[in-house]
Amino acid sequence: MLACYARPAELTRSQLLLLDVWLTEWSKLVPVERSYTTSKGDAHPLALDLAGTHGLKPVKLVAHSGSMRYLAMVPLSKLLRVKTILLQQGNSPRQVELGGHSSARECIELLTFLHQCWCEDNITRFAARNPGVQHAQLCYKPEHIYAHLFGKAFKQAVQSAAANSMVHKQIEAYGRVLQDTPDKTRIETEFPLETWHLENESILGAELTRVGTPGGRLSHHQLVALRPGDAKTFILAITTWASVMRTGQLRIGVRYLPGTVHAVGLRTTDASMAAADRSAPGFLLQAVPALKTPPSLIIPRNWFRPGRVVEILHQNAEIQKVTIGFSVERGIDYERVSFTLV
Repeated sequence: MLACYARPAELTRSQLLLLDVWLTEWSKLVPVERSYTTSKGDAHPLALDLAGTHGLKPVKLVAHSGSMRYLAMVPLSKLLRVKTILLQQGNSPRQVELGGHSSARECIELLTFLHQCWCEDNITRFAARNPGVQHAQLCYKPEHIYAHLFGKAFKQAVQSAAANSMVHKQIEAYGRVLQDTPDKTRIETEFPLETWHLENESILGAELTRVGTPGGRLSHHQLVALRPGDAKTFILAITTWASVMRTGQLRIGVRYLPGTVHAVGLRTTDASMAAADRSAPGFLLQAVPALKTPPSLIIPRNWFRPGRVVEILHQNAEIQKVTIGFSVERGIDYERVSFTLV
């Protein structure tokens, strides 16, 4: 019951295996009672109707009856918080009895997620969901997203002698480097978009179902871009869960990233990186004053290092030099980071 209540569709296979190992021990700490009391600040119990057909529910959503049982979550809440603190203080997962197959950071992320699922009040949605259905165009992989946002494919900063010669000739003849003309048809041919049904949408995210069964692979915490209906611009989002329906169609949940997105080129002169890896496509998310969210930068996952100096190449050829700050979040193919101007 606890495993099902931990939103398993949002967990990776390795996290599910780890959760199964942890719950083998932790479930012994959860009393099952016929009644309950609550204290301010403590985790509220979860309810289960033995005569019903549903799993666990928050006590706020059920009516008491003789067949109702309550799982006291206070002991488990304390356990999760203590283990998280010990890991943050430098202890290893093995030292805090979490096994030795995951890193401390991975364990902290999963422990925090489980505490949110089991012990925190997540009943109220921050935004209303709209049940309407419409089509959306979707793409993934940073290079593909960049091509659709910018209107042309990303080019590595390292150029051949012939390319450099052409640049010099253009500067001599026109006083500037000529830009490639965006070709929408060419981009959609080289980087095809997938059609999905956009369902149950809010300002924070949505559920989508792929139209038909063929298509690329999608994973948890992967960067995607989608263009709803007749919209002209794309929204940058992160996959939060994925499941396959009985029809064979893929269904996913996405969380929208805050701020208007701009495709940019990234370049660094850091000698610790191979020359071929020193330029990459990236994405600049503008600030959202209403949410008090500062601007942030989407970079390749293996690029993050606090203090690394990076050049941002904007679409108007402007070059902006920034210093990477801290990691806001990361997924399998991206890292969202803060930055300051140099």
